[in-house]
Amino acid sequence: MNIPQNHTMKTYLVGGAIRDFVFNRSIAEKDWLVVGASVQQMLDWGFIPVKQHIPVFRHPKTQEVYALARTERKIAAGYHGFEFIANPTVTLEEDLARRDLTINAMALEISPHEPLQEKHLTQIIDPYKGSHDLSAKILRHISSTFQEDPLRVLRLARFYGKLPDFTIAPDTLELVQRVVDSHELEALAPERVWVEIYKGLKLTHTSRMWLCLEKYNILKKIWPEFTTLLVPSLSMVDKLHLQNNSCYLKWAILASHLPPELLSSQMLDHKIPQKFQYVADKVARFRQILWRLPTSMEEVLDTWNACGGLRQADLVQGVLDCAQAINRPSSGAYAHWQTLWHILQNINYQSLVQEGLELGYVGKDLPPFIRQKQLQALLGSTRGR
Repeated sequence: MNIPQNHTMKTYLVGGAIRDFVFNRSIAEKDWLVVGASVQQMLDWGFIPVKQHIPVFRHPKTQEVYALARTERKIAAGYHGFEFIANPTVTLEEDLARRDLTINAMALEISPHEPLQEKHLTQIIDPYKGSHDLSAKILRHISSTFQEDPLRVLRLARFYGKLPDFTIAPDTLELVQRVVDSHELEALAPERVWVEIYKGLKLTHTSRMWLCLEKYNILKKIWPEFTTLLVPSLSMVDKLHLQNNSCYLKWAILASHLPPELLSSQMLDHKIPQKFQYVADKVARFRQILWRLPTSMEEVLDTWNACGGLRQADLVQGVLDCAQAINRPSSGAYAHWQTLWHILQNINYQSLVQEGLELGYVGKDLPPFIRQKQLQALLGSTRGR
């Protein structure tokens, strides 16, 4: 980095890092705002551009994000319909004014090498009273320009899920309604919508985000086929948070009301990543089987293999958990399936393969041998009861 010592630029820590610092939460990542510099200067100093049309860079060593102060003007529909102005004359207050919520529009002038301390709480620059809204637990827009970017409505819903004790200011809800009525949400690229949904799936209180999207008719605009929700299932979404692959399992429950024949096509239309489609498909296909007692050990083994088998044992368990959440299985069914699948999972397959090879089962003859041993293990467990 070759930044001249006498340069007049200023660097501020902004956004979520300051919000979490004021709110006494751990800081996941730091975003920096640079005031008083140009794009060419950032490049000359060694910063690495990360976006083609927006002056955002990464530090070559720390990889932290540095953005030039900028203003923006709406020129077309959708998330990309903005013209940005970034030059050394743009002030800190002008940049903070373009942000979505007051709680995300605070800044602190501090060296990137200096740790945050309690003394810094009195030095925070807060022109839009974000710290007041944090204390009052209110999600509030900064200005009427909130309605110009439809993605902010999805971000608002995500923060509603991220901060479970917060409410949304009434005047902010009025702007949300204007966005919903404007058809701007329909202009959002499916990939951008999914980014926000995925961030919501990672929250502890995913259901709050989803309920917000439903309550204010946002979901009806972005994904109309997802508006018929199974409330009992939705209440189970957050209980899956601590499980492995929780995002995939939460998604499978949220999509569980869709008919299986429509599930794949709808997910393709909305650019849902393949693994999310895979898990949702397994839950849709097998939940009716998993809510009852198995009819045979062959059915147990076939269902286990179809849900992922040994290669994806954690997802197999997740599919079973989702089926339980959606269907409320008959007494003992969940425990019975789980016990039998644990037996399959705990077989020493390395030894089993070795045994099969020693007995002359090679090539295409080996899988039937392993299957027979799996069925014997399952049947042996039922005889011992």
